Amino acid sequence: MVATRRRGLLLAGGTLLLARIARAEPAKVRRVGVLTGTPESFFLAGRFEQSLRKVSSAENLQVLYRYHTVDEASTLRARAELLKEGAEVLVLVGLGVSEDRLASIAEPVACVALFFDDPVTEGRTVMSLARPGGNLTGVMAQVGREFPKFMETVRAAFPKLKRLGLLSAGEPVNVSDEERDAAARFAIELVPMHVAPGRHPRDVLVSPARPQVDATWVALSPEWSIPEVTAALSDARMPAISDVLEFVEDGGLMAFGTGVARQEVFAQLARQVDRILRGTRPGDIPIEFPASPGLAINLRTARRLGYVMPPAIQMKVSRLID
Repeated sequence: MVATRRRGLLLAGGTLLLARIARAEPAKVRRVGVLTGTPESFFLAGRFEQSLRKVSSAENLQVLYRYHTVDEASTLRARAELLKEGAEVLVLVGLGVSEDRLASIAEPVACVALFFDDPVTEGRTVMSLARPGGNLTGVMAQVGREFPKFMETVRAAFPKLKRLGLLSAGEPVNVSDEERDAAARFAIELVPMHVAPGRHPRDVLVSPARPQVDATWVALSPEWSIPEVTAALSDARMPAISDVLEFVEDGGLMAFGTGVARQEVFAQLARQVDRILRGTRPGDIPIEFPASPGLAINLRTARRLGYVMPPAIQMKVSRLID
């Protein structure tokens, strides 16, 4: 009789537990919106999601994407769409707005941004790097600060180089006095080479009228396919350097900058987003700096061009691709 009663109580308890489990609501969906301003950054944003899923403790995580043309009106429309879909945190990469507008975009939703200018001095976007305040934090890419190091690397990579082409879409690159001074310290002349709208880099690189340069810096444009650009460089037998790892992976000779370590930058952004989802205020999360600029070289392209790495460059290389 006692054993029968115990079995009955166990069955009743088990039934009650199953009923409670059945009634339990699923884990709350945590939504993160990724807002990008170039097709390239939209494509690469998938790497941010990979990093976020590695560090996030959220059981039900959804990452929403919006790509927009690089103007402020489309940025605001895309932002509104993400908020309507329930994004708790926005990740801002490659936006078409000035740095001093980021603070207003970050209200009232929490934002994590990849800064390309100093957010403290440019429009007072944040109060300080250590304590941004408001609803905005992120990682500072330091593009401008890399230029002297870039010139140093170019000189080490090409000891006999005298003229460096600057290949860009649209209008010629606006070279600042500081950049010209940095190049002059290494006896390098900067030569703008622009690709007109609707044209392709090949039209410039293989043209008989192309400026005489010893190597080319490629400022990649959303309008260009990286493999098509590297194919044109190969046909022109032009040594070239850019600032993202994908350029080297797709056949470019060399890449230098924080973009070579872009996965590490996305991991930094992901950790900041995870802290916000756990309850930390964005304004209490320090703005971080990326790892030191990396240098990547494609060995297959180097062999095709007959390029031999000087000893000084061999010591700087962080990634070799073959």
